[in-house]
Amino acid sequence: MLLIAFVLLVVLLVGCKVYAVLTLGRCTSTKKLHGKTVLVTGASRGIGYYTAVDLARRGARVIITSEDKEAVTEARNKIIKETGNTNIVAKYLDLLSFDIVRAFAKDILETENRLDILVNNAGTVGLGRKLTKDGLLPGMQVNHFGPFLLTNLLLDLLKKSGESRIVNVASVLSQVPFGFVLDNINDYKYDMLYETFVYANSKRCVYYATVEMANRLRDSGVTVNCLHPGAVNTIIFNILKINFVLFITNIIGPLYFKTPEEGAQTSIHLAVSDSLHGVTGKYFSDCEESNWWGPKDKKIRQKVWDQSVELVKLSPEETHYD
Repeated sequence: MLLIAFVLLVVLLVGCKVYAVLTLGRCTSTKKLHGKTVLVTGASRGIGYYTAVDLARRGARVIITSEDKEAVTEARNKIIKETGNTNIVAKYLDLLSFDIVRAFAKDILETENRLDILVNNAGTVGLGRKLTKDGLLPGMQVNHFGPFLLTNLLLDLLKKSGESRIVNVASVLSQVPFGFVLDNINDYKYDMLYETFVYANSKRCVYYATVEMANRLRDSGVTVNCLHPGAVNTIIFNILKINFVLFITNIIGPLYFKTPEEGAQTSIHLAVSDSLHGVTGKYFSDCEESNWWGPKDKKIRQKVWDQSVELVKLSPEETHYD
């Protein structure tokens, strides 16, 4: 019996791996990006790094960011060596500070004459409960509020650049059906699994803001879409230092999770595929449009948007939609 059970388990595991490989989405576009400027946040490693590498290979001017100055400089050098594209710029950006986000955006607006693709890739988990100096939960600020502010500040440049694209990295956890506090999105409902709920809530806000921004930017030439990269074997969840999570990511992860390069494929697809011309306000997974099965009520989207505008203190001068 034990032998039969073992054989069945092996067959199941192999079957799961085969299914994962066969259903893996991969960007097949050969589009070149010569003359285009791309900004990828959180690109010193993981999904962001491989997104930047691909876009650099296509000939784009690629600006990569990280909160770690040494790491982003090292990543720039690696991308140049790997792709032969020397038009790679490394910049410091810490989404935990709105002052830094505003200074970064000001620098981009003053030094770049166009921005064709913005990939809001940066994200994290495990930052604890101590509020940032902006008065927000750090996980919410890095994953949603910071990118929300940055995108709004760069909207005018994106609009001036013609047919531009905004790509927001969300997560399947955005569809978690509980723990979301609509009346105060900078809040959490449960102490148990706190970090997981904050991460899920932040990614739900990313989805709602994506759809709402897409509606506000209709006919502007700028499209906005978001994606689930899949279960990717990166260091992000190692930060939690929870034994069960570490077991999954360190033992199961290498066998069944996507590599960071595979996890970057949907981001790349949304950034370059000609088949997505004019497509906006959608949710993608494995390079295909997917059904986001969380609440889609327009009032919820607008409430998340209005709270986000208020919490990042977006001024009328910083507003470039409607």
